[in-house]
Amino acid sequence: MRHTKWSSAFTLIELLVVIAIIALLVGILLPALGEARRTARLAQDSSNQKQLGTAGTNYATDFEDTIFSYNWRAGVRNPGQTGPIVPGDNDVAAAAQQAAEVVSRRSGRNIPTPANWIPHVLYSHLVLLDYMGARMPEPIVASPADRTRLGWQADPIGAGNQLRTFIPERADVLPYSSSYQFPAAFYAPDREAPNNYVRQADTFGQFFAVGKLGNQKFSGVRFPSQKVWIHDTQQRFFGRTNAPMWWRGARVNVMMVDTSVRILVSGDLTAQSGQGNFRRNPGAYWGSSGTFVAASVNYTGWDTRLGDVPAPGSVNGDVVSNGIYRWTAGFKQGIDAGSISPFSDRVTVPGNQ
Repeated sequence: MRHTKWSSAFTLIELLVVIAIIALLVGILLPALGEARRTARLAQDSSNQKQLGTAGTNYATDFEDTIFSYNWRAGVRNPGQTGPIVPGDNDVAAAAQQAAEVVSRRSGRNIPTPANWIPHVLYSHLVLLDYMGARMPEPIVASPADRTRLGWQADPIGAGNQLRTFIPERADVLPYSSSYQFPAAFYAPDREAPNNYVRQADTFGQFFAVGKLGNQKFSGVRFPSQKVWIHDTQQRFFGRTNAPMWWRGARVNVMMVDTSVRILVSGDLTAQSGQGNFRRNPGAYWGSSGTFVAASVNYTGWDTRLGDVPAPGSVNGDVVSNGIYRWTAGFKQGIDAGSISPFSDRVTVPGNQ
């Protein structure tokens, strides 16, 4: 009998067909997997903000309608204060000491108080975490897409040692900062006073503050479903790269005062904020003269070591923006999204702004 031998090997054509099919499947599945990963991270980001918002409303219930913020005062011994009394009437310095002591107590480390530190901007959440009894670093204050802060949280001591080479005065506290920020309306008075205000600098993404911040009331918020309470500092879930929230096209995850979470576009907020000069300069603060003053801010000095990213198409990361989310006309009484601000006809444009 004759026996026929059959080859068990693939032919070249069959191998190429299999490779093509695999490549096609990968091409189909990878975008779907990437979208699923993005959706999951966005949901976690929204959950983080929601948890902070729920804790914030509980805080207000426990403390007579007060919005959580630093409450230590200079010149006195505050409840729970273990460090020296802050001399004079510089309550911003007292708030910095309170923030450092909160981090020290909740992290089990001895954190010195940075000099000339305004903790309200990036660190308002520390008061809330202390109220919640959270151990630091606390994952819910870092966006799941914020690789920089997630890395800091994984090794705060190592991160501090690296940060100390170029920003030594903030090296110990930066690992405990948050991806999210709170508008100044929630820790600063609605009307600027000569010795009691916080304002964003005109040419940098920096702040200067004077006086007694904090002690703001929830009852002062007139439009809770249209007022941003917590917002991410960057666009993290849309487009090929991150973008700072100051960029007009940035799509940013935010939570309103009623704890609903939305995706808002910075440029849309500008368009919805009013008419005339106010439309061009929606970032307004209520000046001591009794009128709203439009403030144009030139954000500069992006540093990727701090997780910063330049605006797409910008030069050296510089971008002129209007302080959206931070300086809303009317502060707690104003509107960030969803309608024309009722204060639009009361904004003045000083100088050449």
